[in-house]
Amino acid sequence: LSAALQRDVHDRRPEVMGNDRVVLDALAWQPASLEQLAARTELALGELSLALLRLGDAGWVEERGGWYERVARAE
Repeated sequence: LSAALQRDVHDRRPEVMGNDRVVLDALAWQPASLEQLAARTELALGELSLALLRLGDAGWVEERGGWYERVARAE
């Protein structure tokens, strides 16, 4: 099945692609620091920061006290 079909039908967040997908997959369901995500993805800090910003704006990730967490579904 395609990723779009696997997503919850009530989830209105945009599909995640490119570096954003790499970061979201590396985050999985465990909170991680910027340094941990950099090691997992091997992305430059600038690219990683932009991906996290886009994921946050789209409702996929939240930052809390220096830790990034994946959000199950947009409210």
